[in-house]
Amino acid sequence: ASDGVNSSEQAVTLTINNLDEIAPTITSGNLEESLDENSGAGQIIYRATSDDSFDISLGVSYSLVDDLAGALSIDAATGEVILTTDPNHEAQGQYSFAVIATDAAGNASDAQSVTLDINDLDDAAPTITSVESVNVDEGIGANQVVYTATADDTADVSDGFTFSLAEDSDAGLSINENTGAVTLADNPDHEAKTEYSFTVVVTDNAGNASSQLVSLSINDLDDAAPTVNSSATVNAIEENSGAGQVIYLATADDSADDVSDTPITFSLTDDSDAALTIDLVSGEVSLTTDPVYFIQSKFNFAVIATDAANNASEPQALVLNIIETLPPAASVSLVEDT
Repeated sequence: ASDGVNSSEQAVTLTINNLDEIAPTITSGNLEESLDENSGAGQIIYRATSDDSFDISLGVSYSLVDDLAGALSIDAATGEVILTTDPNHEAQGQYSFAVIATDAAGNASDAQSVTLDINDLDDAAPTITSVESVNVDEGIGANQVVYTATADDTADVSDGFTFSLAEDSDAGLSINENTGAVTLADNPDHEAKTEYSFTVVVTDNAGNASSQLVSLSINDLDDAAPTVNSSATVNAIEENSGAGQVIYLATADDSADDVSDTPITFSLTDDSDAALTIDLVSGEVSLTTDPVYFIQSKFNFAVIATDAANNASEPQALVLNIIETLPPAASVSLVEDT
């Protein structure tokens, strides 16, 4: 200070106060590890860290830009991010979130983006895709493949699967664990057993299993021969009664043992007498010659009935007897007392 003649001076110091004006810096990075699905809710999946040493610091708190509809939460003091739900890859295969660090003066860091991948595990059972019912013809033979099981295990990752039959499946059935081919050890016979029941089980290598009940119907075929049911005897005829007469009517039944493929046709065995013929439709047996006793006193023949599936009956052996006709007796007269 000077009055023009006299002056004095005073030394002064100005101190600059350091304020908390620089935002913290997030030092934690993205996640390098993924999380298995079904590992449980409430686990810590990330820990945010930061550096607020650029100026004075009165503390840092943490927050999430978005909590993904409540699926995530963060501890403001520790920076621990918690997954509040049980992770399920099929529902959500990845979680993306952003962490912000804010100091006590309200300075906020840039958002640190974080991605959490959810590992897809083999936790879904395979699905059987083959049909629930099938039918095969009877008489196809033993040890035949009657069904092939198929399955789909693409609902999640798959390490392969195998097939088996449940214990309550009918006896005589077996399955190839790799191909799913079901084999019937018996020769199927509709008359003995009309249907088989078995349960196919498919199990993946993680132990997840599903099952399906299958019915195997045995088709009834015309594999039983007709039965000749006409009389086992033939009425005898008189000699000289004429040629071309019907001497027997064959009939047969094809409905007793299985389905019937009509029509039934009739025939005579090769060793039947040549003088006899049969109508293949009506079953009428005719004698083509005029019977003469002293030439042939009986005619032998056998009738066979054959259905449309070519099943032939056992021959019905028959005999036609010829009745001999005697000439009238001669007569004489005598005069008495001669």
